Amino acid sequence: MDASRFLTDDKIRGIFNSFDIDNSGEITVDNLKVAFSKFGREVSTKEIEEIMKAHDIDGGKTIDYDEFQRMLLGKDL
Repeated sequence: MDASRFLTDDKIRGIFNSFDIDNSGEITVDNLKVAFSKFGREVSTKEIEEIMKAHDIDGGKTIDYDEFQRMLLGKDL
């Protein structure tokens, strides 16, 4: 299924904000740990590192909104 058919920008922004728990405009390693825990899923440090490595395109050690969009939609925007 093509996620872009039902993931509007408003929905993506809402999901992003649920991970950006400190409202910094970026998702950090700590944000990921807390957010996953809040959603009832414990993730290992290795899993967090893999997420960051795969989706932190600019190497800034955070996932910004554009990177998050690419992650959810699985394509370059």
